[in-house]
Amino acid sequence: MAVPWTTSNAAYLLRRAGFGPTAAEVEECVALGQQDAVSRLVDFESIDNSALETRLTQLNLDLDDIFNLYYWWVYRMLYTARPLEEKLTLFWHGHFATSFAKVNDTGFMYSQNQLLRQRGIGDFRTLLVEISRDPAMLFWLDNAFSVKEAPNENYAREVMELFSLGIGNYTQEDIREVARCFTGWSYRGTAFAFIAGIHDTDAKTVLGHSIPAGRGIEDGLDVCTILADSPACAPFIARKLWRFFAAGEPPVAVRDRMVAAYVANSHSIREMLRELFLSDEFYAPTATDEQIKSPLEMYVGTLRSLEASRDIVEYRDFRFFIYNTFIMGQTLFFPPNVKGWDGGRKWINTSTLIARYNFTNSVATIRGPGYQLVDVATLLARANATTAEQVVDALASLLGPLDVGTAARRRLVDYLRTQRDGSLGEFVLTTESIDSKVRGLLALLLSTAEYQANLKGPDAGVVRPVIVAPLLKNGKLVLGASGSNIQPGATVRVTGDEISGTEVFVLSAKKPTKWIVGKKVISTPGGVTLGALLPVGRSATLVVQNPDRGQSDPVDISH
Repeated sequence: MAVPWTTSNAAYLLRRAGFGPTAAEVEECVALGQQDAVSRLVDFESIDNSALETRLTQLNLDLDDIFNLYYWWVYRMLYTARPLEEKLTLFWHGHFATSFAKVNDTGFMYSQNQLLRQRGIGDFRTLLVEISRDPAMLFWLDNAFSVKEAPNENYAREVMELFSLGIGNYTQEDIREVARCFTGWSYRGTAFAFIAGIHDTDAKTVLGHSIPAGRGIEDGLDVCTILADSPACAPFIARKLWRFFAAGEPPVAVRDRMVAAYVANSHSIREMLRELFLSDEFYAPTATDEQIKSPLEMYVGTLRSLEASRDIVEYRDFRFFIYNTFIMGQTLFFPPNVKGWDGGRKWINTSTLIARYNFTNSVATIRGPGYQLVDVATLLARANATTAEQVVDALASLLGPLDVGTAARRRLVDYLRTQRDGSLGEFVLTTESIDSKVRGLLALLLSTAEYQANLKGPDAGVVRPVIVAPLLKNGKLVLGASGSNIQPGATVRVTGDEISGTEVFVLSAKKPTKWIVGKKVISTPGGVTLGALLPVGRSATLVVQNPDRGQSDPVDISH
């Protein structure tokens, strides 16, 4: 049964399949209906994107500079008429993770980026062939230097483990045989070159398939076909796509439909995504409530949704604003390793959380004589929002729509109504109140867990977890301070409304540590941030008990 095609579901689709949609884009998506909206996203080649290409040419960026290449790609994300094209390019950049830190050639990185953009929606077998021929990849995983006397196994291992099959679906012998098949695959200058003299021409066997002796480049091409046709490949790619565009593990039913689409349509990524975006499971709470925005999604989505001034975005000094993505933990063209970015909760720690708050505050407040990054007055005028309640609802709708909960909405309304003397009074929308109050409200909304976590938006009856982050300092739980030690053997207690299932996490640890409430902690790092998962609309009191310090001050948390 098809999901109701609501504003919330339309905005969620556009945000997950692209970046932050504008209010006009959401309205258009609702009017199209789900089928046509999904078709418009996945069949994007029919959409004219020439205005973007023309403007990028006019900017005359020196793409031999890696910073300019970074800005070039972010600019594409911001102003493309084909949002899925850029979101999918970002997916493949993490999937076929290749870093400038080793490649050290902007031309190679640019060419690979264009390859992922041009081939990313097509058939996976062709993409696998092209990435195997890509000079950046050949250098990154050392296949450019693989010869018959000493086949290099780096690419052979990763092409199966990380790119096509997953662990457990091949053997060490398969790695050796694939490495032999790819000997001689190298590059000369800036282009792929097959060097027959260093290729191993003996017979080989890959995943049970015989590859006869006496051939050349065909050996590597056959490997790509064998991998793409393997029964393990389609489920592996389906899982990766689901985890990136939705969250968690794909439900078996939708995974099987994505696999069937892949098989029936000659390894088609396009048809896998069509199944994903049309599935009821994609819009279910299990998929919509678990994803934390990546730094690029935060940066691009925020500026897109708020229709940030293009004049300021193009201003030479403002280009350095993209450094915010670095300090939030994601640097394009510099994935941390061959696995790419882990994502999820690992986007959040004490440093990156503060970086996110600083970024959102800057977006809301950058302005000066004759310029402003976000034209708040125009956004509110379009929504006919003038009262405190209307302003809160209009901005929450624009950013999600966000479901901040009844209690939080009331506090935000009271924030607008609070007078200079601290009393509550009438809020009047003026140029002065936009500067003194509404921009602050915008920064608060951008900092909420609901916005950071990329949730779908309000649906009746849905209870979703939210993250709150009290910090521990000198044995006391406080807000907004740098943490100190939680001692081994400490326990966490939570009391309050419907606390069953509440979990507490050490967010700043290298691997977030889950504490079941009441269970002793074996060991923890110093300077931690605690996060608690708490149902919307509920409140609780959180206490940490250190063995030799006594009980921390209770901290009330609610949403």
